[in-house]
Amino acid sequence: MRQIHFKAWDKIYSLLCDVGFIDWDGDTILIRFPESFKHSLGFEYRNFGQVELLQYTGLKDKNGKEIWEGDIIHFWYPLQNDSGFIVEIIWQDNYYEGDLDVGYRIVGFGVKYSDGTTSDLPENDLPVEIIGNIYEHSHLLNK
Repeated sequence: MRQIHFKAWDKIYSLLCDVGFIDWDGDTILIRFPESFKHSLGFEYRNFGQVELLQYTGLKDKNGKEIWEGDIIHFWYPLQNDSGFIVEIIWQDNYYEGDLDVGYRIVGFGVKYSDGTTSDLPENDLPVEIIGNIYEHSHLLNK
């Protein structure tokens, strides 16, 4: 079974934090600050407007690092002689109109390319490497 974990981008201190717990009904999130951030308690409570929640995809990159929503990854096709793609990991919930007025919905993790188009996650056997996240390294998406 897939593990469901969250991290949070704290909009107040501009930090990526671990999530202690989430009270969905009470609009409250306990965030734990990284050890490198000196804070008297090491944690604070936030409401949903003060953080951006990021979900773990259940996948790891070629170095064993967990891939999270908001991560920027580089993937490539080993048999092709190109530099590959740099994309953002996103949660997608899209509805598409098909032929004969039959539509379909895609819900789940995907990728967003620099031109704004989206697609499913890269195939499992492709080399994937996390190179940053959209909060601290957004400039990587412009390459």
